[in-house]
Amino acid sequence: MLSSLTYRTCLAIITLSAAASLLIPTHAHDVFAERVLLIHFGDAGERLDPYHPDQVTAVRAIASDGAALPVTMLPIGETGVTIQSPNGDLIAVAVHWDGGYRVKPTLEGKWQKTTRAEAEAAGAYRHSTLISLRVFAWHPALATPHGTDLELLPLTDPAAATVGGHLQVRIVRDGKPLAGVALRTGESKDDLLSDANGVVQVPLTTAGLLFIKASVSDSVGPAEHVRRATLVVTVPGA
Repeated sequence: MLSSLTYRTCLAIITLSAAASLLIPTHAHDVFAERVLLIHFGDAGERLDPYHPDQVTAVRAIASDGAALPVTMLPIGETGVTIQSPNGDLIAVAVHWDGGYRVKPTLEGKWQKTTRAEAEAAGAYRHSTLISLRVFAWHPALATPHGTDLELLPLTDPAAATVGGHLQVRIVRDGKPLAGVALRTGESKDDLLSDANGVVQVPLTTAGLLFIKASVSDSVGPAEHVRRATLVVTVPGA
């Protein structure tokens, strides 16, 4: 069964400034600042939660010409990870994140984290995955589905949008548009439903960072598989 859901927790990808960049020594007599991207997990602007780097199952970067870019993942301790590209024309990054498995000891109890083996042995469990696309600059290739899981794709350039206008977004699953799925932004308490082509006109009410979110759920017997997608763009100011 496919149903629409909403949620607050999301992945955020931010750019470290040159002043706050990671210092990476190359030789005994060299040190230089490198521009990297830091991946966060939690409630954007409110709270960040620790997570293990192996929850980041894949990272896809896009260059200014729309082509894929190689990236390097750099763990930070046991609870963080950065990503780094060998050149400076990176315009977007998609992160695939595994939210793991959860079970309820009782019907009235809270969801508790567990291993996949323990969840499958229990029979009734929830497994969640998330794909977060962070757009820094525009290219038409960003509107093309990558073909895996759930995706929120910008169909128009966020940098050309204005407050009071709209951003056209499409929701797809395995490359195919989804109709009737609820999208939500941090600016609105109301759901926006995708049309027959999976398209939503997202209203832009304020400038700055905008999180657009959607979720679908498949139930197989007592097990629930939740797929979540987040599109993160910057709406220009006046």
